[in-house]
Amino acid sequence: GDHRDLHSFPTRRSSELEVESSVPGDEVRPMQLVAAPSKNAVDLGQVLINERCVRQVSFVNSGEINFDFAWDCGVNPRVSVKPETATVGKGERLVCELTYAPSAAETLNNYKVTCGIINGRKYNLHLNAVGHRPALKFSFHSFDFGPAFVHQAGMPPRTQTLVVSNEDEKPFAIDCLFDSAAMPFLQLSDSPTMLAPGHSAEMTVSFMPREARDYRAVIPFQINGLYTVNVAVTGEGVPLRLDLANPAQTSVNFGSLRGGQSSTREVKLVNRSRLPVSVSLESSLD
Repeated sequence: GDHRDLHSFPTRRSSELEVESSVPGDEVRPMQLVAAPSKNAVDLGQVLINERCVRQVSFVNSGEINFDFAWDCGVNPRVSVKPETATVGKGERLVCELTYAPSAAETLNNYKVTCGIINGRKYNLHLNAVGHRPALKFSFHSFDFGPAFVHQAGMPPRTQTLVVSNEDEKPFAIDCLFDSAAMPFLQLSDSPTMLAPGHSAEMTVSFMPREARDYRAVIPFQINGLYTVNVAVTGEGVPLRLDLANPAQTSVNFGSLRGGQSSTREVKLVNRSRLPVSVSLESSLD
């Protein structure tokens, strides 16, 4: 209940207890909180889902007597204060952390959080915030390269462009956690580390199967260090089987020719692969 009527100690003046809240971007000048019936508006702004928005509330006791306090955070379990109850010793400073951690899209509209000083004043904080989903778009969340030849030196890899776009009003820190050493069949060009509002970045995903089998990989992107977006990539390694129709034609004899004469021989190639093959016949003679 309200214990203001029990203010029986003339020496315990509430003015000897200062309560202040941190202000983001201004660590030098905290906001002095005013006791009830005044209201203290605390604007937390836009808070990403799964993110934690923290404000520090400090108690400075310049008096000769200890102050005890208790917080009431109301019914919303996503609003919390630690510690909820504590004692500020004489001449001491104590810091509480007021945290808002939305788990779904919601709006706090003058949501009331109260700190009561035992046998003293109350401080009402009215929180305003918007818990929202990040508008960070990936051009795909899964991609199947399908069958591709088992990679050999000089072969161009199969590639696909992954575009990530920031359609939000805040910048995003992006940390690609893909382990290319553990998955050498997949390569990813440099991932953006920071994406400003309204900006996009392109990454090239290259598939180079090392053997004839099915492949599956997940490319995890950690956003703001808070949550992960997974992009799944699948594909299949297919053996390259290009043979001579006549195995005896590994060497072709043109016979003896005089200067200016030409001779032609036909060599048939058979593609026994599952995929079409581009063939380039280049002379190995220097």
